[in-house]
Amino acid sequence: RGVIEVQKYFRGHRARRLFHELNKGAKSIQSFVCGENIRRKYAAESIRCSAFASQLLDEQLTAVIYLQSVIRGWLARRHFNNMHNLKQSNRGSVKSRRKMGRKIFEAKDMLHEQQIQVLPSVMAELQRRVLKAETNLGQKEHENAMLREQLQKSEARWLDYEAKMKSMEEKWQKQMVSLQTSLTAARKSLAADNGAGQLGRADVLSPRCYDSEDNMSMGSRTTGGNTPVLFSGAMPDVVGGRENGSLNALGNLLKEFEQRKQNFDADAKSLMDIRVPQQASNMNPDDELRTLRLRFETWKKDYKLRLKEAKARLQKRGHPESDKARRKWWGKLGSRA
Repeated sequence: RGVIEVQKYFRGHRARRLFHELNKGAKSIQSFVCGENIRRKYAAESIRCSAFASQLLDEQLTAVIYLQSVIRGWLARRHFNNMHNLKQSNRGSVKSRRKMGRKIFEAKDMLHEQQIQVLPSVMAELQRRVLKAETNLGQKEHENAMLREQLQKSEARWLDYEAKMKSMEEKWQKQMVSLQTSLTAARKSLAADNGAGQLGRADVLSPRCYDSEDNMSMGSRTTGGNTPVLFSGAMPDVVGGRENGSLNALGNLLKEFEQRKQNFDADAKSLMDIRVPQQASNMNPDDELRTLRLRFETWKKDYKLRLKEAKARLQKRGHPESDKARRKWWGKLGSRA
């Protein structure tokens, strides 16, 4: 029984090995057959593709050759036509030259005959006219050259004049700005002086009213109590009148400044607008600029002096009166004490 089992296992092992060998051989045969089939298909496909490529190349070559032949034929025909036209034109030019030569020869003959027939007096007259025309032409050229030089000089003078006007305009603008700053400073100082004067007047008025009420309650000094009240009521009118006068003076200065500024701007604009040759020839720009500058300098000096006087007047009218009123008030308190 054990021998039978051994034989059974041995026979199974041999059968399996034989099966594997047969399977391996079948697979190798199948792979070989498949490879051969694929190689044959590839060879056939490559032959077909090469034939198609060669056919396409042949078609392209034939198309190129046909195109080249057409272009060469067109070029040959054009060259032939050009040569034919050139020959025709040469023939026509030769004929025209012959005709022109004949005409020139005939004209020379006619001119020679006319020169023979012309009198010496006529020739002299013609020469005189030619000389006169040449002299007139030289004079005109000389006049044109002189006019060009004058034009260049006038252009250079005008450029210099424009530069001067621009510099003067900048200078006037700066001076106007400085005058405006001085006016604003004067306004500020006037406002400060007015504020200080109003405070001083309030200080002056309140003690005097207090003195008048004290004197009236005591009943001992009726005249002394009434006199400061009248003085205190009259004092603001005087100060207000003076301040109104100073304000009017400052307002007049401001109005004059604006009016002068507009006048100088108008004069400068009128000078800058002189571009017409007739106007430029009638008036001298340098003289106009010089007169305008002198007018501006004189007005500026006068205006500065008047502005300084106004400032001094404002300072005199603002501070000393308040100091005087304070001294009177303190002096009265000291005398009453």
